Amino acid sequence: MKNSVFHERRRQQFLYEELYNKTRENQLLLIKVGHDNKKVASTTQSENSIYQFLHLELFWIWMLDYTAGIPINELASRLVAIVDAFEKWNDAYQLFQQDAALEFPEFGPYEYVGAPQFSNLFEYENTLQLISIAILLRDQQSVMRIINVLRSCLDMGDHIPTRSLPFFRARLLLSTLLNPVTQLPAP
Repeated sequence: MKNSVFHERRRQQFLYEELYNKTRENQLLLIKVGHDNKKVASTTQSENSIYQFLHLELFWIWMLDYTAGIPINELASRLVAIVDAFEKWNDAYQLFQQDAALEFPEFGPYEYVGAPQFSNLFEYENTLQLISIAILLRDQQSVMRIINVLRSCLDMGDHIPTRSLPFFRARLLLSTLLNPVTQLPAP
């Protein structure tokens, strides 16, 4: 019996075509529902959650397609939309944080902090994967856009409290990445 084209091109041996198709169909439906929810969001908190959800679903469908063996050149062209969604999530997060600062002034004034909270391992890993993919695809513009969102990691100074260790690691990673990324060698 001859293997299917899907079976031959997949990058993960445990991903089967039927599972891939159903998972992809579900993710596309979730993205549609997320866009519908944007129309009825009534608070900056709900908008933040919706934009985070949309970013993650776009990113996960990208990773699913990668796992299924979709050619890299097809996937590379879709990265910009994922970074757009990442920035939209960050914009919604900033509005949410500004509203929270007004509602709870006892916690201090609004200060910019990028949307991904690196104290949350899930957000840290997703952000690290996103910037890693942009670097591997040699998409300097996307790398710089992601770094712009994460600029608060670079602005924390040298006196970082222990509870901010993930920010320190991110700052170290980003400052290490800036040199090689800003001076890409010719292909």
